[in-house]
Amino acid sequence: MWPNRINRGAVLAVAQCVFMLAVPRHVSWSSEDPGPMTSPRLVTVVADAGRFGSVEHAAAAEDSVDWWDSRSEDDDACTESFAAIELARFLSVALGPVRVSLAGLGPLPPEGQVVVVGGHAAESAGISRKRPTGGSPDAFKISSSRREGRTVVVIDGTTRTGTLAGAYAVLEELGLRFFDLGDSNVVMAEPPGVLSSLLSREESPSFATRGFWAWEPRGSTDFFLWMARNRMNIWTAAEPRAALLEKLGIRLTAGGHGIESEFLNPDSITPGERRTRFAIHPEWYGFENGKRVPGISAESGLNFCTSNHAAVAELARGLIASLQTGAMRHADIVQLWPLDGGRWCQCESCRAIGSPQDRWLRVIAEVKRELKTVGRPVTIVSPAYLETANPPERAVDPDLGRTGSEVAFFPYFRCYAHPLSDPACEVNAPIEERLRGWSAGAKRPYQGELALGEYFNVSWTKSLPFVHPHVMATDLRDWSALGIHDFFTMHVPTRLWGTWTFEHAMLARLLWNPRANVDSLISDFCAREYGPASEDMRAFYGYLEHATANLLALQDAVGSVGFGERQTLLDPSLPIFRIGHLSDAPLPVADSSTSLAGIEASLRAARSALDSGRSRTRDPRIAARLYEVNARFHYGEDMLTFWIALIRAAEAVREGRLADLRAQVAVADTAAADLREVTDLVQVAASHANARDGFEASRTTRVYRWLKALAATAR
Repeated sequence: MWPNRINRGAVLAVAQCVFMLAVPRHVSWSSEDPGPMTSPRLVTVVADAGRFGSVEHAAAAEDSVDWWDSRSEDDDACTESFAAIELARFLSVALGPVRVSLAGLGPLPPEGQVVVVGGHAAESAGISRKRPTGGSPDAFKISSSRREGRTVVVIDGTTRTGTLAGAYAVLEELGLRFFDLGDSNVVMAEPPGVLSSLLSREESPSFATRGFWAWEPRGSTDFFLWMARNRMNIWTAAEPRAALLEKLGIRLTAGGHGIESEFLNPDSITPGERRTRFAIHPEWYGFENGKRVPGISAESGLNFCTSNHAAVAELARGLIASLQTGAMRHADIVQLWPLDGGRWCQCESCRAIGSPQDRWLRVIAEVKRELKTVGRPVTIVSPAYLETANPPERAVDPDLGRTGSEVAFFPYFRCYAHPLSDPACEVNAPIEERLRGWSAGAKRPYQGELALGEYFNVSWTKSLPFVHPHVMATDLRDWSALGIHDFFTMHVPTRLWGTWTFEHAMLARLLWNPRANVDSLISDFCAREYGPASEDMRAFYGYLEHATANLLALQDAVGSVGFGERQTLLDPSLPIFRIGHLSDAPLPVADSSTSLAGIEASLRAARSALDSGRSRTRDPRIAARLYEVNARFHYGEDMLTFWIALIRAAEAVREGRLADLRAQVAVADTAAADLREVTDLVQVAASHANARDGFEASRTTRVYRWLKALAATAR
């Protein structure tokens, strides 16, 4: 049996060696040496290398491609050649004993099977193009035929990004999966696949944009390759390797709540001036309590005077300069957001415009008109969030209903025990009503495109092992039906995933096709990712889904939501459970997420299933995956145990049960000690979602210390 605690570094090193032996890195790939008596089967991957001379050079030429010049054809050659390289690398293990070579444009090679990447390569080989019918740039069509006794497979995308998606779809057809980070975690086909003339597949994604909103350059090559291989396509323009991301079909986004600070900083001094911007133009800034105030502070404070056209023009000028030559020069998408929870100008002109959302959409319309001078396509995104969450009340500039802008709806402070559309959820019902106000009704003021900005790792959950595949599937299906075709989520962990591997694998597949059967996706994931431990791990994720479903209600009760350290537990005049579908009452359903006892039961069942799964495998790659799952789950066990103990300790205080108070504080002490040892697992996401250690990540340290002191002194 594998011990409960193994040397992760050693296991990962063994796994990496196993995979690297299987996937050599040179021009001609072969999965094994066939020996002198065997002639290996030959597969040639053909692509258009453009001006770069060879497929190998084109695939690595991203830094010499102007990705932001629509007239360039180098981008097609680079991405499609990279797709050919990926095919050549992985076909050599997907097909068993086979030699894989690369070729450029020209007639088909005289022998062996052929995979043709892209329409240009197909036409050069004398094959008529069979373009996908879907309108998405990521749509692809895979077709195959028998020519001169061998199979020829053609991958053709609407654009280069569709061709890349199609290349990975071929590998999926052959049994490979790219669920986890790193080449050592690529799941192989057993038994090896076969290139068949029956291979045919055409797909177009339901969501045009699928990815992660970030503002810090915290990715890695493994993470970016995972995104490409799983057809995810949104990341931050702050990433220094912008050309690599563009090659992988990943669009880059910039902006956020700091836009006003960056381009309308009241304390900045314009070149040639001695006075601050506010001193020169106080009328640009918010009017509050009878005077103009330089209230913009980083991402918060008092929004600028949105009715002042000169201020909006200044904002646009700064934004245009950044998009042309500054920090945003690689951005495809600009998140033009007001301050985070900011206050709004009280001047008569602003009040006359209407609600905060009416005011901000007017800013968006003015800025959008100015962005036409940037010289390349840029999409501008306005938020429906907090004070701008409600749809506009007045007529909206019709230009906002056209290409180049959209509104992103953020279901902030939502519950994941229920789909957003569940009318029985007291938390989600008003959020869903606001979303319907944006998306339904022929006479609604805003008729433009909508995006959905989610919070699967919202800042206060600190990368806990949260999974919700069934709610996710229902939500994405509902949103697709509403005509929402762009999606991103915030604070994504980019390493040490553990349970997040499962969450991200489900997300990637459901964004591509929200009508997919989520239980079939779960079965496929567990069978391929965990081999002999698959049934145990399927049970594990089911129990974990129950244990974490009511995370919002649990955190609200303990006081760790939002900025955290809320001490409502210590105030006997306030109810502990403010959200109705969580209580401390015992329930007959052991795995229910609606009681503390049910959460504990689910955690115990998940632990048992995970331990059973770990005992079943001898494969070092699977052992390494399960090690990371165990590490993150153990962090989650400690955190939920800690929070539940604090809630029960507070209940004991209110009811005068001193012995129970001490018992619960003892439970919290043990969990807190473990949480203080957790450091790397809480340093994997955005700075807002990270913490020094697991104890700090609990955001309940003051309540804990108060209860601990009370337990020590109470008589």
